[in-house]
Amino acid sequence: KPFDPNQTVDIAGIKTIKGEISKLNQIVANYIKSVYGSYGYKAYSGNIDINVDGLIINTEYLDKMVNNYTIYSKFIRLKNFKELNDLKDFISANLDKIYKPNGYYFKEVMTILSRTIAMGNTGEKLALATFVDEFNKKLNVNISIQSPSIEDDLKGIDGKFEYAGKPYTIQVKPMESFKVFPTPEHANDYVVVTIKGSLSLSTNYLVMYDIATRKVLIARNKQIEILGTTFKIAL
Repeated sequence: KPFDPNQTVDIAGIKTIKGEISKLNQIVANYIKSVYGSYGYKAYSGNIDINVDGLIINTEYLDKMVNNYTIYSKFIRLKNFKELNDLKDFISANLDKIYKPNGYYFKEVMTILSRTIAMGNTGEKLALATFVDEFNKKLNVNISIQSPSIEDDLKGIDGKFEYAGKPYTIQVKPMESFKVFPTPEHANDYVVVTIKGSLSLSTNYLVMYDIATRKVLIARNKQIEILGTTFKIAL
């Protein structure tokens, strides 16, 4: 269906038209680009992690900050706005507080986005389910993966679990490709995996997936070396 700027919409009790929402979306989109572009963000470029001064932010979160009626509704109710221009003026005056790390409302916005994205992230679900299965096969132990807090999420943690009384963390990343490199001494010496986005790693385990082939690779932190735009994983 083509975009109709005159189509009536209702956001938390405020009746307006899509053309006016589009103007608000452009304000947010321009701000997101200006803040995160220098860290490698490109609008709608896919599920990519970028490192923003030590915080790991997936670009899908940034994309979904734009045209997000749930976020808009949150501020309409919070401030008891009656007109869309009131919301537009508030967001324009508080872009840093809403959409920038350490902003007053940023954690709340990330919580809203986290709930939305977690429901639809089939690749991450595949990766974590495979991890649980493989952990059970190797150690005959059933573990339960816990969702990360927002603070954990910004550190690149996608899942947590306990084993033998100790906490462990998992990072999940989509992979572009991988290649096994044999050597004369060993049949399979190491794997090099190409990943989109930030390659920082601070978790106990790294789980990489290809949603198209449903291939999943699992590695412990101590096996991994970061080489340019790739992970080198010892076997």
